[in-house]
Order: sequence, then structure tokens, then C-alpha cells
Amino acid sequence: MPGAEGYAVDLRSEAEVRALFGKIGALDPHVYTAGEELLMSSLPGLDLAKARAFFELRYWGALGAVKAAAPRLAKDGSIVLTSGTAALRPPPGFLIGSSICAAMEAATRNPEELFKRADAALYDAKQAGRNRVVEDAVA
Repeated sequence: MPGAEGYAVDLRSEAEVRALFGKIGALDPHVYTAGEELLMSSLPGLDLAKARAFFELRYWGALGAVKAAAPRLAKDGSIVLTSGTAALRPPPGFLIGSSICAAMEAATRNPEELFKRADAALYDAKQAGRNRVVEDAVA
């Protein structure tokens, strides 16, 4: 993109993230991408300490960047967080990645709408009989 600039920052440090956006000033759009290697593991081999650290960076790091960027957006600007398909159809070994993507997806949803959809799915399952799971279509 012509005129685009790129920066790297340790997203585990809220102070560094704030300082970076203070240096950048106004912006539109804000694009966030993670550069570290993905943590691939199945549940039996999962190292919980590594998983927590990965979640800390990938989820909380992204939210921290959004928090720091939001006051500097153009008046009609926006920030979009996406999860890709990993939250819905994760490949084998993508347990932590899909968990983070699902959490990120949920962070962008309107809570009232989520409760309405969950309530509707609950009643659909109840009407279908005992021991049912009803999947809500992704909007």
C-alpha cells in the first residue's frame, strides 16, 4: 500500500504499545498481524505454560493494540478483528490457535446478540428432545 509504514513492538508490554501509538499519532486503517510462530499441539501433548504464554501474546496482545490504537483512529475509521476459519474448522494440532481465534471472534460480537442466539439455540435443542446439541450458524 503506497505510503504505508510498518512497526514492530513487543505486545506483551502495554507501555511499549502505548508509546508506539503515541509516536505514530493519527491513523486509518490499523492493521494488526502477529509474526511469531504458531503453537501447534494436540491436547495430550499440550504444555499449558506455553499455551498460556501464546494466548497472552495472540489474544491480549491484539486487544492491547486495539485499545492503544482506538483513540487515534480517523473519525470514520474502524478496527476489524478477524478469526479466519481456524475457529470453526481447525486443522489437526490447532487447538490453541482455534481457541484464540474463537475468543477473538467473540470479542467482536455484540453481547446482546450473542445471548439472543444462545437462547434461541437452547430452545431449539429443548424442542428437539433430550441430549441434543444445536449449532448456531455463524453470522
